[in-house]
Amino acid sequence: MGVVREPADIWHLMEHRDRIVAMDGFGDLSLKNLVNAAEKARNVSPAAFLYALGIPNFGRANAILIAKHCRNSWQAMRSLTRDELLTIDGIGEVMADAYTGFFKDDEKNRLVDDLLKEVRLDESYEEGGQLLEGLTFVITGSLVNYPNRDALVRDIEAQGGKTAGSVSAKTSYLINNDLLSNSGKNKKARELGIPVISEEDMVRWLRDGVRPE
Repeated sequence: MGVVREPADIWHLMEHRDRIVAMDGFGDLSLKNLVNAAEKARNVSPAAFLYALGIPNFGRANAILIAKHCRNSWQAMRSLTRDELLTIDGIGEVMADAYTGFFKDDEKNRLVDDLLKEVRLDESYEEGGQLLEGLTFVITGSLVNYPNRDALVRDIEAQGGKTAGSVSAKTSYLINNDLLSNSGKNKKARELGIPVISEEDMVRWLRDGVRPE
């Protein structure tokens, strides 16, 4: 219908109320739910905002690395040069080229500026810990102590650790509450000699400030 032509338009749905509620399958409640969801999304961290831009080859972990390097300053993040990006551990040439190319594009910058008029970036910064620096974790199976995987990921990354979606030679630990599971990830971990730990192990390490051996 042309109501949403760019991401920032999501916060202007009420301006088109009459057209939207008249659509099949829509109504005032559907519109209200959309507007409420958009309002909740206004408050965002620089890392989450950067990741959401969809820069090619960039994942959530890369966005967090850049935000940490720039101490959550959006202007500093946006202004990074290729050479500066390459000094960040975990950012390679392909990523650096994609990043700088994105922010050299006038149209993409216009879309970003329009988004920045709608969202509220929390640029506050606290120095994170380094307990898990240099370690990569893969999480699989159900959790008990954490409400979801994202919550555990945040705690790992807050201590300098990284997470990945699949087990590889670069994996330091596989987190699975079913230590004897015959899942594909557990089998891969055993083949590569990668320790399988429980969620409780991770909770204890983080609580006691003990770095895994």
